Amino acid sequence: MINRIKRLLALSMALLLLTGCWDKIEINELAFVIALGIDMEEDGRYTVTCVIPNLPVYTGKEGGAQDEAKYTKTASASTITGAYKELTTRLNKELNFEHMEALVLGDSLFQDPDKLKQLANHVDRNAQYSKKIPVLAAKGKAADVLEAPTTDANAVGQYISGIYENNASSIIRHFEVSLQEFISKMSGEEINFLLPMVLLEEEEISIENAMVLKDGRNSGIMELKDMERYSWLRNFTTGLEYPLSLSHGVVSMEIEESKCKYGYAMDAEGRLTISLSIEAYAKIGEYAFDRGDDLAEESIRNEIERLASEQIKSDVTTMLAAMQTVYQADICGLNEDMKFQNKKLYLETQDIWQDVFANANFAVDAEVTVRRIGITK
Repeated sequence: MINRIKRLLALSMALLLLTGCWDKIEINELAFVIALGIDMEEDGRYTVTCVIPNLPVYTGKEGGAQDEAKYTKTASASTITGAYKELTTRLNKELNFEHMEALVLGDSLFQDPDKLKQLANHVDRNAQYSKKIPVLAAKGKAADVLEAPTTDANAVGQYISGIYENNASSIIRHFEVSLQEFISKMSGEEINFLLPMVLLEEEEISIENAMVLKDGRNSGIMELKDMERYSWLRNFTTGLEYPLSLSHGVVSMEIEESKCKYGYAMDAEGRLTISLSIEAYAKIGEYAFDRGDDLAEESIRNEIERLASEQIKSDVTTMLAAMQTVYQADICGLNEDMKFQNKKLYLETQDIWQDVFANANFAVDAEVTVRRIGITK
């Protein structure tokens, strides 16, 4: 009898849990934002641009084939939340950000660090935003990028995420900044980092170059070649190609992995010397040699390794000089690295780090080892 009563109570509880929800929302009542763009106007107001897929087109219903695959909604206000509220007066659906795939920030935002911090605070507090989505800077207005046509039916957010996901060996892939990383960097004491850029040229969207942020402001644009040079400082080199001109012919060398180690010392005159020791392992991708030459010969491999080491040293030295003079920012975290490697020196220089970094000497050494020369059938 007692067991029977227990079963009845369990059944009653299950029936209670199966009751309907009063706040149920149908999928056709939601406006799913696939990509979000945020710009800052001259009066300091935020302008938000939401890319929303046209679901009938995606599902092939209601004769939607003749319509656009996406549409955009734009609104402005003194806060991002206020802009969303303004949007609701012109949208018969509820905004939903749970499927958002990209956040694009207009370059006007990078003129005002306070506005950028306010934006970071907003996205940190909104639980609907996936913290894994990529954040990119636009050249010009974010709205222009999001309203651009793409080469397929995908909305811009899906197009951007697809570039990252389907090009794992691209140097651009290593520079991806997630929303969580963006929030973390914006909350630091020194807001110095790189943010990938999404470009719109002749109605074609591409992810190229990176915006250099110093104290939350745009300090310059790093083009792809400098991004490759910078990658040695952060061990982002997997897949990086190095074409080399040898006396025997041309060789394409592909980096498989690398490691950059740093050392710090102050000389008698009070000038910091930062030493960099780079070890890299590579494979040969393709080559065109004179007849009779063989890549398996040790002398040829030694020449490849020597030339590659010299080229890497030159590239890294060029990048470090650009950090000191062009971007004027420690964008690879040398100060933070010194905190763990030489705490005493870090404490002596932390309050004057910008001046110390600007006048530092660099000693760069690189050693490349070719591990594989390829396989042919």
